[in-house]
Amino acid sequence: MALHNLLSLEVFFHVVIHSVIFTILVESVLSADSKYEACVPQNCGTGPNISYPFWILDKSEDFCRAKGFDVACERNKPIYKTSGAHYLIEDISYDNQSFHLVDVEVLDTTCFAPQQNFSFDRSSLTFQSSNSDLLFFYNCSANVSISYPKRVVTCAFAANQTILISFVALVPRGKHYGFNALVPCESLVFAPVELTEENSSVIVETQDYAKLLTQGFSLEWSEPSCANCRSSGGTCGLNGSTVVCFCPDGAHSKHCNDVIPGGVVLVLSLLILTIRWRKKRNNVPYGISKNTSSDLERGSIYFGVSVFSYTELEEATNNFDASKELGDGGFGTVYHGILRDGREVAVKRLYEHNYKKVTQFMNEVEILTRLHHRNLVALYGCTSCQSKELLLVYEFIPNGTVADHLHVDISRRRQEINLANWAINRIQNHAFNELIDPSLGFQSDSSIERMAQSVSEVAFRCLQLEKEMRPTMEEVLEALKEIQEYKEEKSEGEATGKCMHPSPEGDHVVLLKNSKVLPSPDSVTGKFVSCSTTSFSSG
Repeated sequence: MALHNLLSLEVFFHVVIHSVIFTILVESVLSADSKYEACVPQNCGTGPNISYPFWILDKSEDFCRAKGFDVACERNKPIYKTSGAHYLIEDISYDNQSFHLVDVEVLDTTCFAPQQNFSFDRSSLTFQSSNSDLLFFYNCSANVSISYPKRVVTCAFAANQTILISFVALVPRGKHYGFNALVPCESLVFAPVELTEENSSVIVETQDYAKLLTQGFSLEWSEPSCANCRSSGGTCGLNGSTVVCFCPDGAHSKHCNDVIPGGVVLVLSLLILTIRWRKKRNNVPYGISKNTSSDLERGSIYFGVSVFSYTELEEATNNFDASKELGDGGFGTVYHGILRDGREVAVKRLYEHNYKKVTQFMNEVEILTRLHHRNLVALYGCTSCQSKELLLVYEFIPNGTVADHLHVDISRRRQEINLANWAINRIQNHAFNELIDPSLGFQSDSSIERMAQSVSEVAFRCLQLEKEMRPTMEEVLEALKEIQEYKEEKSEGEATGKCMHPSPEGDHVVLLKNSKVLPSPDSVTGKFVSCSTTSFSSG
C-alpha cells in the first residue's frame, strides 16, 4: 500500500509539472506581442524617451517597471522625485546607463539656496565621478571658517534677522569640509553639482555657483544593460524578477536574435529546479555547505541556546506582520512576538539566507551566549540551519523599562533625557567632563584630553539617529586605529625629543571620511598634534 501511494504521488507530480510547462508555453506565445507593445518607449511631451528601467506613473504595466525608476509627467516634462525634492530629467543615456538631473527649485528662482538635501532610495544609483557638492550653511551665528573658499548667500537671510549669516562652499565629493562647529548653524544642505572641463575652474567666491546649480548633475544606474535588446528591435521588461527582452515574436533572454525564446528558457529553468528539488529535498538549503550545517547544529547545542522552529516564530510574530516591527539594522529586521508559553520576545530576521549570513548568524549566537549583564538583552535561542530563514530570539524589553530604572530629573529639557541626544549635546558643547571618567586624567594631561576628544568624534557619529548617517564598524575601527597610532607616534617623538608634525595634507583630516552628519566639534576634525601647550581648539 505504501509503494502504491508513493507511485501515485510520483504520477501526480509529473502530471502537475507537465501541465505547468504547457501553460507557460501557451501563455508565452499569446502574451508576447502584448508585452512588447506595452513596454515600447513613451514620452511626457518634451524631454527624453522613457523606457526600461524608467517608466511613467499611471501609464506603464507592472512588467515594464524597475523599482525606484518611476517618472512623473508634469506640464509635459519628465520629473524624477526623491524624498523632499523634484528634479527635471534633462537627458537619459541608455548606452552609458546615466541620466542628468536639474533641481526644479532652482530653475525658476533668483535666490539660489536649496532647502533640501539630495537623497535617493535606490541602492543601484551612484553619483558620477565628476560630481562634487555645494554645501549651504544656513543661519550661522558668525562667519565661520572652513577648508574651502566660500561665499555669503545674502538672499538666504531671515527677513527679521540681521545677525545670522548663510554661505555656500564647493567641496569635492568624499572630502571633509573642516567646519568649525563651535559656531552653530541652523541647517546644512548638500546639493550635488557636476564639474566638467568647461566649469572645472568655477569657484564660489564668484556668482558662478548659481550656474553650477542650474547645470545640474548626473547619476548612473547598475541595472542589467538593455543595449543589445534595443539594438535588435526589442524592449526590456520583467518576467517575474528576471530582466528579459520583449520582441514581436516573443520574449527572449537578451536580444531578439536569440535562438531560444524566453518561454523555452522558463521551461528549462523549471525542469532544472524540479530536478534540484528532488535531489535536495532531504538536504540542507541551497548555498549552505554540509560542514556549515553541522557546525551550526553543534553550535546551538554547545552554546546552550534553545532551538525554535520557524513555524513557531512565524506564529509568534503573526507571520512577521509589519505592525510588529520594532526596527531594523545592518543585518536584519526585529519583530515583537509572543511565544506559545506566553513569553514576549524580540525576533531578529536576517535579510538574506546565504553562507555569509550563516557565518554572521553563528558569530552572533556565539558572542551573545557568552555575554550576561543586567543591561544587555538575553538571547533566548535561534532557529536551526534547516529552517526557511535564520532567526534569533531575544528577550523583549518594552518601552519605558530602561527609563524606569534611570533616576532622571524631570526638570531637564526633553533633549537631555534621551541618552543619545544628551551625549550629542555634551560633545557639541565640549562638556567632556560630564562624559569622561575623571580618573583617566584627561583634564590634567593634554595628550589624553586630545585622545578623549578624538574618541568623542567617533561617538558623535555613532549616535546619529538615522542608520544611513552612522559609520560602519570598519570605519569606526579605522578611526580608533588612527587615534592609537598617533598616541604611539607621539610617545616615540617625546622619547627622542622630536616634535611630530602633521603631514601637509593633514590639516583637515576627518576620521570617518564617508559620513555626512551634523557638524561635530572642530577639535576632533584635525590631526590631534601639538608641540606646545597651546589650546587645541581652532575656533
